Amino acid sequence: MTVSNVSVHDNVSGGIVASGTAVQVTNTLVAGNDPSGQNGGIWVGAGSVLRNITVQARRNAIVGGMACEECQINGSGGSGAHLTPGQNSPLPTPLLPAPRNLRAVSLP
Repeated sequence: MTVSNVSVHDNVSGGIVASGTAVQVTNTLVAGNDPSGQNGGIWVGAGSVLRNITVQARRNAIVGGMACEECQINGSGGSGAHLTPGQNSPLPTPLLPAPRNLRAVSLP
């Protein structure tokens, strides 16, 4: 799984949670998640790679086995994420056209 150019905020159960899965997370801001302080800001599996990440978390900023390059945790560390307001990744092209003129049919 790849997470890139994302702002993850105000989630009750933590920010990015993919425990047991190797994840690549790049240029991502994770802040204001898990108000109880019991869950991780980022919780990923072994072999994950984190690059240019900014995490603001109450207790467990990052949980799991990973390499962390230019990660800023609660104001300390590397340069962190470099997000631009309104920055988006392009959406994938749908495989099928959206259905039109659907009608409900009742069967006996």
